[in-house]
Amino acid sequence: MTFLYCVLLLGTGSLLLGGILEQRRHYARLHAIPHRVLVNGIRGKSSITRLCAGALRGGGVVTAAKTTWRRWGRRSTTWRARSAGRCRWAGCA
Repeated sequence: MTFLYCVLLLGTGSLLLGGILEQRRHYARLHAIPHRVLVNGIRGKSSITRLCAGALRGGGVVTAAKTTWRRWGRRSTTWRARSAGRCRWAGCA
């Protein structure tokens, strides 16, 4: 029985430590972004997000824009990051 408690404590401790490290890395990456623009509302969020991203890219600002939408009953995600013609993730056109 002691063995099971040790396994439980080690497993819980390792998951807790992994979660704390992941959270710290996440916050460090968030704080590395100098400016963030959040678009919210009921309608038109995807269109405004694409419009703002296009305007920023047109001004020469390195931009990442993420939109999610439902199309034909399935969920699709596009994240575009263009910098000197390079895309970070699939879905770039």
